[in-house]
Amino acid sequence: MSGVDPSCLRKQLDNVCVVLFDRWCERREVTSLRYLLHACPFLPSTPRLIGRVSASLRELLTLHPDSPGTQDRRLKASLLSLAGQ
Repeated sequence: MSGVDPSCLRKQLDNVCVVLFDRWCERREVTSLRYLLHACPFLPSTPRLIGRVSASLRELLTLHPDSPGTQDRRLKASLLSLAGQ
C-alpha cells in the first residue's frame, strides 16, 4: 500500500465492496455476503481493517471455490490486489 493515497484506496475498496454487496444481495448469495459483511465496515481504512477484508475474501475463495461466478471472482481478486495481498 505504500505510495498509494489512503483516501483513493478506500474509495476503490468501497466501490468494489458495494458492487459485490449489491450483486450478492440480488442473487441472495448468503455465504458470500457473510464473508463480506464480516469484514465491514472498514472505514476509515486502516491497514488492520483492509487486512480483515483481504483475509475474509481469501477465506471465501479458499473454503468456497464454487462461490459466485467469474465476474465476482474478478471483483474479489481486484479487492485483494487493492489491499496489497
